[in-house]
Amino acid sequence: KIGMVDTPIDILHRSLDNSKVRRIELIPAGDANNQKHGTAIAGVLISQNPRIGIAPEASLYAVSAFSTDTQNPSERSSTAGLVAKAIDLCIQEKVDILNLSFAGKSDPLVNRLVQKAVANNIIVVASAGNGGPKAEPAYPAAYDNVLAVTAVDEQESIFGRANRGTYIDLAAPGVNIFTTSPAGTFDLASGTSMATAHVTGLIALLLAMNKQSVTPALLEQTAVDLGIQGRDNDYGYGLVNVDRALAAMRGAARH
Repeated sequence: KIGMVDTPIDILHRSLDNSKVRRIELIPAGDANNQKHGTAIAGVLISQNPRIGIAPEASLYAVSAFSTDTQNPSERSSTAGLVAKAIDLCIQEKVDILNLSFAGKSDPLVNRLVQKAVANNIIVVASAGNGGPKAEPAYPAAYDNVLAVTAVDEQESIFGRANRGTYIDLAAPGVNIFTTSPAGTFDLASGTSMATAHVTGLIALLLAMNKQSVTPALLEQTAVDLGIQGRDNDYGYGLVNVDRALAAMRGAARH
């Protein structure tokens, strides 16, 4: 079960299996613009379209805590209180993974809820941020015990607007990603948000095989090293790799 804190989603999209989605609205659904980001993330996570969804059998608990700025549709905002409440709802729902495809400043209340999720054995995945190479660390990705995900393109080059820093853990596809869009449409989307959803989807697939052996460390240790040798501030441990993660899980199961 994936918990997602984002904008509202288009629950009626033909590519999202409604029987697997619960939409909890802390803010109203609003128009298509308001649902765009959340719908794109939900698509990468669980879309039934074989070209899009990574974990189509997973169930999605989608909590809307963000609204889109009508003046600037690429900007989304929320409050620490709403985000904390949304994360708390996901903990109560006993989700296995938490997808936090948003980035902002540090907040003690949000951090407390993130650590509470981790204490409840929830794997927390968050986007590194799209502030560019000189940006400050973005939260919740930069909190302890959170998998911070950056984005790469099809050439495995870093997304130009991605944040850099010591808190980056993994890279995943996040440039020109084909995904669901409101009003039953499809679109291309870019950013560390999309990459975060890829990692969450992969974790869901791995958890479906073996709940015990899936940890953030497993994904870090099996990533394909990119950039400077070893862990670096652009790619973290490197590109997430499901084949290597599976092989490591099978190896651990045999010992």
